[in-house]
Amino acid sequence: MDERKQSANWKIALRHAFKSIVLMPLLFIVVTIYPLIIATQIISWKVVKGNEESLAFELSVVMMIAIWVGVRWSAKRIERKNIVSDSGKIINISLAFVIGIFVLDRLSKMLKQME
Repeated sequence: MDERKQSANWKIALRHAFKSIVLMPLLFIVVTIYPLIIATQIISWKVVKGNEESLAFELSVVMMIAIWVGVRWSAKRIERKNIVSDSGKIINISLAFVIGIFVLDRLSKMLKQME
């Protein structure tokens, strides 16, 4: 068994935010969404038109599940691998990272629309 180590709160929070918001949803997309898209295109030989809103809703549900699974997995891993002195600080820092990621994402989308 690996030894638990002491790390700075911001390092733990950054790893947690990355694993739960970036890594796990990316894995969910690769494992679930892409095979479904490929199977749909092979069976029907065309992309379904007029049903984009339903597909967007389904994708957002899958992403919420992926983020939830990522948060649970990352929290258990942190608990096993790190000595956590103040979990409240780590939660706040991780939340700030997540909000920062979403703000940057929205800003980039707004800038693309302005072009």
